[in-house]
Amino acid sequence: GGVALTGAHVLDVAAGSGAVALEALRRGAKVTATDGSGEMLRVASERASAASHELATRVAEGTALPLDLAGGSLLATSGFGVIFFPDVAAGIAELSRCVRPGGAIAFSAWGSAEETAAFQLIPTVARETLGEEATAPPAGAARRIDGSPVVLSALLRAAGLEPHVRGPVTRTLTCGSAEAFWERFALGAPGTRALLARLGDERAALLRSAVLFALDQRFGGGEVRLEASAYLAVGVAPRALPPLFVGPAGFAAVSGHWAGPFFAPGARRAKGDAALDFLQERFCAVEINSTAYALPSPATVAAWRARSGRGFRCCLKAPAAFTHAANPRDPSALGALTAFLARALSLGAPLGPLLLQFP
Repeated sequence: GGVALTGAHVLDVAAGSGAVALEALRRGAKVTATDGSGEMLRVASERASAASHELATRVAEGTALPLDLAGGSLLATSGFGVIFFPDVAAGIAELSRCVRPGGAIAFSAWGSAEETAAFQLIPTVARETLGEEATAPPAGAARRIDGSPVVLSALLRAAGLEPHVRGPVTRTLTCGSAEAFWERFALGAPGTRALLARLGDERAALLRSAVLFALDQRFGGGEVRLEASAYLAVGVAPRALPPLFVGPAGFAAVSGHWAGPFFAPGARRAKGDAALDFLQERFCAVEINSTAYALPSPATVAAWRARSGRGFRCCLKAPAAFTHAANPRDPSALGALTAFLARALSLGAPLGPLLLQFP
């Protein structure tokens, strides 16, 4: 059963070994699978070939997908991948960028801690046995989001998508023994493997013994059965974007010579984030000139993304180090362009056309 996808293009991001991609192929879709691991994509390709399907693959991180994938898919999926991205909002924005008007993105997300007992046992025993400080993840470590309907809907709306969250679907995850549970949920989970590496051999062995003891106490040394609930998050893209984007050439227009003749004189006080807010009340786009002279920091781009409303576009100007270079093929010029493109892509949904102004 299921929805037919005959002839439609589907993009599967963080595809792993290809479970979602293979299902889309089975339903008649043309599928491109991306993943940060070429080895995982090789496995996915082999699985597709074994089932007499052709799978296109691209090695790419989910928060920086290739530019040529923009707007080309009816559906962009990510299984349980996007929920583990370091920047989930950026990942959702990238999925959104790759679907055509009226298309959709879809990804699965495990529920809250209360809904995922199977995944909470090891962290809980670790804290009780070794303490909070020893088991806390390092600063900046990626952690999966709380997959509640409220959180998922908010993330989809922030990307300019109409949210539809379905679930929960609850599964009983079964392991034949406590040892089998440890193999699957400790040694098979990247986050727990990283914790064990940080703990060192002695404390890792102590944690293992404590987990096995807790499981044997609870299940009497027999089969381990724990539940976990998941949700399906679907975001539908608007059917059409505005046909024309109008806006001034830079934030400075608000406080510069346009203040008075065009804007109210009080506009001169609007600078930075206030200028962006001011412009959004009157236009649907702005050209950002400062990127021609310096690469914006990740925090600056994150602020633009957070403050840009649905449908508003930021048009970034390419670095002068490339456009005005004596030889644009020079490694330093190409390096400046590459860094700019990577930072521009991190803007996500508000990213508009890129301006390359040559002499």
